[in-house]
Amino acid sequence: MKKHLIIYLLINNLFTSLASEDSLSRVIDVQVQKFRNILETVYSNYYLEDVDFVGISENAFNSLLQSLDKFSNYYSTDQYQNLKDSYKGSTKGVGVQFFRRGDSLIIFHIVRGSPADSIGLEIGDRIIYINHEYCIGKDANFANKKILDSKNNFSIITIRRNNVLKEFVVPVRDIEIPSVISKVKIGEDIGYIRINRFSLETYDEFINSFDSLAKIGCKSLVLDLRNNQGGYLDVVVNICKLFLKKGDTVVVVSGRGDNKKVHITEQQGKYLKVPIIVLVDENTASGGEILASCLQDNDRAIVVGTRTFGKGLVQRTWEFRDGSAFRMTTAEYVSPLGRKIQKENSEKFSIDGQMDVNLPFEQKKEIEDFVKKFGGKSQYQIFYTKKGRALISFGGVIPDYFFVSDTTPQYLKKLRSNGFLNDFVLKHFIDDQKNFSLVKKHSFASFVLNFSISQDAISNFKQYLIQRNVLIESNFSEEFEAILLELKATLGYILFGDLGYYSTIVTKDKILNKVFELRNEAEKLLKN
Repeated sequence: MKKHLIIYLLINNLFTSLASEDSLSRVIDVQVQKFRNILETVYSNYYLEDVDFVGISENAFNSLLQSLDKFSNYYSTDQYQNLKDSYKGSTKGVGVQFFRRGDSLIIFHIVRGSPADSIGLEIGDRIIYINHEYCIGKDANFANKKILDSKNNFSIITIRRNNVLKEFVVPVRDIEIPSVISKVKIGEDIGYIRINRFSLETYDEFINSFDSLAKIGCKSLVLDLRNNQGGYLDVVVNICKLFLKKGDTVVVVSGRGDNKKVHITEQQGKYLKVPIIVLVDENTASGGEILASCLQDNDRAIVVGTRTFGKGLVQRTWEFRDGSAFRMTTAEYVSPLGRKIQKENSEKFSIDGQMDVNLPFEQKKEIEDFVKKFGGKSQYQIFYTKKGRALISFGGVIPDYFFVSDTTPQYLKKLRSNGFLNDFVLKHFIDDQKNFSLVKKHSFASFVLNFSISQDAISNFKQYLIQRNVLIESNFSEEFEAILLELKATLGYILFGDLGYYSTIVTKDKILNKVFELRNEAEKLLKN
């Protein structure tokens, strides 16, 4: 009798499931037909004949996905290609960045080893023609598009240098875009590495960067993930494994059916004995949060900064034959201890009695101050690491120590956004052959550590601002140190790219004082 009942229930469930699937299939068919009817009606009846049917359809696709959540999106063919390019670690081009000076485009930066570098283009060259099209009065987007549209992967670039026109035939190739945008030794033996995204090349870039720092005596690591918006999950997971023991959990992907996976470390990590401090901020998201929470949960790093963005949803990509695609949320990331990374809609929190008992005074005080900013009431979840550290879960990653980084002062922000800094640095350090001959002698390391903006350069910059009627003496004096640093960093970018800019900026970053204070805390985590 029981056997008959079981068989009946199984058959009944099967037919119920099939009926449900059949019902859903009919619903989808009806909605697809509605969409088709709308497009046909627009074609036949809309009062304008010039309707972009691809465009309005793509808008509808995106609206559909956005109604699910803000991270699900549709991408046109061009948008999807740009998205892939941004994370593959390279982009098509000749290896130059342009700066608009007056009505002209000037070569502002040349990637070392790129076709532009090899062929003889120079910083400060004025662009006249690209593929025989006049570029005066055009912007950088126009120039980059013309280069990409070059026939046979060769671009003909005509420049003016010392009042002489010169023509170069430059190969168009894949240009590497490093994701490690800063690597520098700070203090006596601390290596600092900043990663701005997790591209296909980031894992190798990271290993090469830290190994090179280890060779010059760096024994511990500051890993800067501020403003890191994520990237490829596999790359993040592999970087995490470098610091973990065999069997440690990296991250849990929690979803329906096949969209579930626990990432485990298969062998001892290469940098298992390296003390780590991780820097985060409110713009650290997704992959950056996975890395930070993984090292925090496994007692491998001290996390310093502010609460992170809280983007813990997983998107899977489906591609269409025409090169377009859509990404849809299929799961969420959970830290090794079970903390959810995704931030809830509510931003209201309060401290409960359990926190009052278990958290160290300094940490409790910092979090109390943070919570007061938001107000409201809620309950925290508290998780404990193997070493007994209390970690709080309410979306994002809560740092072990709070530190709010300085923002760019308003006057400096204005000078930078209006191009005055770029223009002056080009004029003073590049156009002036005497000054240029001095700065180009510097290696990357000697520039970051030894080069300083001279009093002569400061005086010339003030005169430059006076001539353009933008010098505000009180603001200049108040923001003097920040302006000085930005001038050097801008020159660092021209000479060495992102590496030169960010490595210069970090030498004066006030968060480093906190890092030096916490060095011993990071070392203690390595002790059993």
